[in-house]
Amino acid sequence: MPLAITATNKLPDATLAALKAAKVTKVIALGGPTVITAVPLATLAANGLTLDPRLFGANRSETSSTLAYSILPSQGLSNPWFHVAPAYTPVTPPP
Repeated sequence: MPLAITATNKLPDATLAALKAAKVTKVIALGGPTVITAVPLATLAANGLTLDPRLFGANRSETSSTLAYSILPSQGLSNPWFHVAPAYTPVTPPP
């Protein structure tokens, strides 16, 4: 799965070009609306890319855990309960 970096309020031209070159059709926005606003997502949509889904938590650790719980089952892992990033407070797994 490719990883593309965006600014909060603008999708860089180089990022969009790289996504197109890789023939990406779906993206997962990793971060809430204060980290990635609607502007970069609208740019993706205007260029034919589908948002599927937006994943985020209350902080970086929870966002990382949310990503793990979302992606790992599709990779054949039925119980992805582990730490994917250092956390100062425990992260409760989603139901």
